[in-house]
Amino acid sequence: MILIEKSNENLEIALCAENKEYYDVAVSRLYYSIYQKILYYLDKTQMKIDENKKKDKGSHDAIIQLMTQHVNLFHKEGIESISYLRGLKLSRKKADYDGEKIKKIKYKEIKENYEEINNFLDILLNKNI
Repeated sequence: MILIEKSNENLEIALCAENKEYYDVAVSRLYYSIYQKILYYLDKTQMKIDENKKKDKGSHDAIIQLMTQHVNLFHKEGIESISYLRGLKLSRKKADYDGEKIKKIKYKEIKENYEEINNFLDILLNKNI
């Protein structure tokens, strides 16, 4: 249950950062909100991440790949939503490490993608609870 609480807290901080127009911080927190919600879903469904893939790709990319494969196999209605995961991760990396700030218009697009993924994850979680 802790992961879903962390996910909700990161969303709360993202919205606070958005209100202050700290879009880089907001993007970073949106990403971690989704990442933690995915970890929560994987735990609830008892899906395991291949340790070799975690070593080869890194834990974030391995989890994104596992989630993408799972959705492609079992939840066709969520393929478009889950396809935004890689872009959200890239946006988070830019937000955290790039020398330029994310502008409001780009942030709105990123947030819309976040909401698509988040809504789909809520559907999956409601099916499995």
